[in-house]
Amino acid sequence: MEHGFIKVKAVTPAIAVASVETNAQTVIKEIEIANGEGVSLLVFPQLCLTGYTAGDLIASEQIKSAVNDALNLIVNATKNAQSLVFIGAPVYALGKIFNCAIAINNGKILAVIPKTYLCDEFGKNESRIFAPAPKFSEEIILCNQRTILSNRVVLTAENMPEFSVCAELGEDMFAPVSPASYSVVGGAKIVVNLSAFYRTVNSVDRIKSAVQNASERLNCGYILANCGEGESTTDFVYSNTNIIAQNGNILYCNDNFNADYVIGEIDAQTCGVKNCGESEVKRVFFSILKRPLKLSRAYDKNPFFLSDSECETALKIQSYGLIKRLKHTHINKVVIGVSGGLDSTLALLALNYAFGEIGLDKRNIIAVSMPCFGTSKRTKSNAEKLIGLIGATYRKINISQAVKRHFVDIGHDGETPDATFENSQARERTQVLMDIANTENALVIGTGDLSELALGWATYNGDHMSNYALNGSICKTAVRRIVTFVANNSDEKLKKVLLDIVDTPVSPELLPPTAGGEIAQKTEEKIGPYELHDFF
Repeated sequence: MEHGFIKVKAVTPAIAVASVETNAQTVIKEIEIANGEGVSLLVFPQLCLTGYTAGDLIASEQIKSAVNDALNLIVNATKNAQSLVFIGAPVYALGKIFNCAIAINNGKILAVIPKTYLCDEFGKNESRIFAPAPKFSEEIILCNQRTILSNRVVLTAENMPEFSVCAELGEDMFAPVSPASYSVVGGAKIVVNLSAFYRTVNSVDRIKSAVQNASERLNCGYILANCGEGESTTDFVYSNTNIIAQNGNILYCNDNFNADYVIGEIDAQTCGVKNCGESEVKRVFFSILKRPLKLSRAYDKNPFFLSDSECETALKIQSYGLIKRLKHTHINKVVIGVSGGLDSTLALLALNYAFGEIGLDKRNIIAVSMPCFGTSKRTKSNAEKLIGLIGATYRKINISQAVKRHFVDIGHDGETPDATFENSQARERTQVLMDIANTENALVIGTGDLSELALGWATYNGDHMSNYALNGSICKTAVRRIVTFVANNSDEKLKKVLLDIVDTPVSPELLPPTAGGEIAQKTEEKIGPYELHDFF
């Protein structure tokens, strides 16, 4: 357990129906294995001590006695383990039988969580044997230990507050308001589900969807351990379906008949609900050893590499945001600086789409090219071609003399390539755009993207400023992807220009080009690859 990451495991042991002592030894062996793997949270299936399919045998005195003996063995076995363990077993208390998740840690029974919503459908008849969770928490004696019986229990590690867990069983997950909902509002960050879902052709998809939705709705880690090998197949077949999810994402899942566990990490620091009021829960604290953790989770190296449909949607979101702004302000003209780089290209493409959607004359898109000391032939040419193909109004304003005049005014030598040399150009361009917008009663469209804004890689009071920042929620890798998508769905002339823009090194072009006219100032050589920035 480090930095909020908790190693968790859901396991389906091979059981023998109604052979409680045999099942207890199997469970103890799995606890030892998990301890060796550094697991801090271990979850077993529903009724794994007896077998879910033991049926009426669970009500017999022989099974009752055997379960008590088996629990004593398991509780003792956890004294040498550094895990919070959830065991599925029947609990005989208050003159009833409850289908329970029993939380055990370091030789102590922390809590007993009974199933709330018993299933009497789909061939099951649980209420014939079990009682639903009582309305109020009860204190019971189990294995000579005083403990809590309640469906609203939050178990929290004293030395790691984010390690906060609650439990529900099987169909509890499908309730309109699940028992775990109350516990998560009460502070739990991880939900464990001890399950007994039988296998049908599409059942795994249904369970995965339910787990994914529950983890997203509750913004929690969710671990489901399902019964499987060894269960009776008289009525149904049970398969070893185990799932670990977090915040709406399935992290690990086995859905075949042979794999018997999933193991991985949950980032508890990113879990938990806020501003949902309060919930009355029973709080139980335990202590657990913090152990070194090696992450096995896979992370998408390019989280903003959009699919074609996502690119299309992103472009529409941009465009319809702008459409609303134009309608609301009763303005039908825009001014945009077009450099021949990625960002201004995407903004111009979004403008093109927006104006087409609401039937505005595309000549009302005033696209301004403002070459200066660092402008290369390649970007200047691409800007002119792109503006022409879109059908926008093209204006070329060379700002070199204006910037040189400004250098004289402020006492700059005009030669030293410092921040003043660079930023004066960006601020002059913004002044030009703003003044044209005032003249034309138009909005200045900002082209800077989310990556630049996050890094501060923009000139304050320069390209940082606009009336409407069209790319402000799109990072650089996504900008590149969307422009590529549009290129691949355009005619050959536009496609050629767009793909050349995509292939052009990212640069603010504020320093003079090389002797050969090539771009000298390359952003990613200065600040590092955007793929890394966007990943972070």
